[in-house]
Amino acid sequence: MHRVRLARQRRINHRCSRKCAASGLPTRMDATSSACGTDIPGAPASPTTGLSATTPSRVAPMSSTSTPRSGATPHRFTACCAAALLMLAACSDRSGGTSNNTVGTSASTLSSTSVLTPTTAPFTANGPMCPPVPGGRVAYQRGEPNGSAYTWSVRVTSPSSGADNELLAGDAGVQLGEPSWSPDGTRVVVSAGDGTNSKFVVLRCDGSLDHELPQLQVQTPTTPLAIDRPTLPTWSPDGRLLAFVSSDGLFFVPPDGSAAPQITASDLTIAIGRATWSPDSQRVVVGATAADGNTDLYLVDPATGTFTRLTTDPAEDYQPAWCSDGSLIAFRSGRDGQIWVMNGDGTDQHSLSTGEGAESAFQPVWSSDCTRIAYVVGEQGNTRLHVMNADGSADHQITATDPSPRVEGWPSWTAG
Repeated sequence: MHRVRLARQRRINHRCSRKCAASGLPTRMDATSSACGTDIPGAPASPTTGLSATTPSRVAPMSSTSTPRSGATPHRFTACCAAALLMLAACSDRSGGTSNNTVGTSASTLSSTSVLTPTTAPFTANGPMCPPVPGGRVAYQRGEPNGSAYTWSVRVTSPSSGADNELLAGDAGVQLGEPSWSPDGTRVVVSAGDGTNSKFVVLRCDGSLDHELPQLQVQTPTTPLAIDRPTLPTWSPDGRLLAFVSSDGLFFVPPDGSAAPQITASDLTIAIGRATWSPDSQRVVVGATAADGNTDLYLVDPATGTFTRLTTDPAEDYQPAWCSDGSLIAFRSGRDGQIWVMNGDGTDQHSLSTGEGAESAFQPVWSSDCTRIAYVVGEQGNTRLHVMNADGSADHQITATDPSPRVEGWPSWTAG
């Protein structure tokens, strides 16, 4: 069991010295860094930043006048003493820079410095991406090659009918994705950005903009400190919080951004993957890497800050998905590169692999009745969504094969 501990002074000194460096600070590692991006070999960076809306929406590139945040070596926020925070704040003041990340919509302009009030106009959830849809709906991100880059979009598909619609589209240079449905299935939160700046935006199921979250920052005694590339937001079952991850740690924030994010700190490094909620919204399971380099699944109690280890295999275990009745947790395991399932307490761990030669599998998510699992399958930047039964049977692809190659990922399955 790992508990919250104070940051070592040398971490603060290292971070402060980097932040206080002259202009031209090095940017953080991109696609395959430990806390964001996709882990599929050969795939481009996974979404983490900017956007807009209509039906379907289209996102323009973001612009910025701020100094890129440093962090070539991933680091974490932790609870720390006042002296360390004051020193960090002083360095932040000297780094200077203001942010002006702009994204246009048909009705309003999104920027990292503006705070949009959630839309108050009446909203009737209807249309092909809104409930009710028999068998539920799976939102996912898709990237299609566009020269040397990718064009990203967020789409919604019906595993039952095969209907597939675009919810949000991005222009070249804008990364979108990592959708997570609200508990009632009428809204979805997505990550959007340009590789340097990032934000979360909440969309209605008809593709219109609901609101964007204000710039995500941690408060210090003297000044707010921006969180490094927040990614993979996940709505709690009771709708009260979003959990998200960063190289800075594991965070929780109200979905309307009405309060500053709260960090659950530890001596672990959060691995690529969503934090998945318990049915009662009191705990999450997340992949994390210990000091010995081993990546396992941990049960996290945000109220106490405790991390309880659930897996111990030397292979990497991460990308967990907790079934809505709490009985089972699916996850991606490096033991065979496939989707595994275990009981909610970590017992009876077993693979759902169809045998030798099966393609690599990633990013599982449960159907609302816990009878099926959607997941990502494929290699080298060419992936598709599949669905299988909870025992691994009846595996089949649910999205079109063409155009190919393309990258699909981070499914989120909602009922109705």
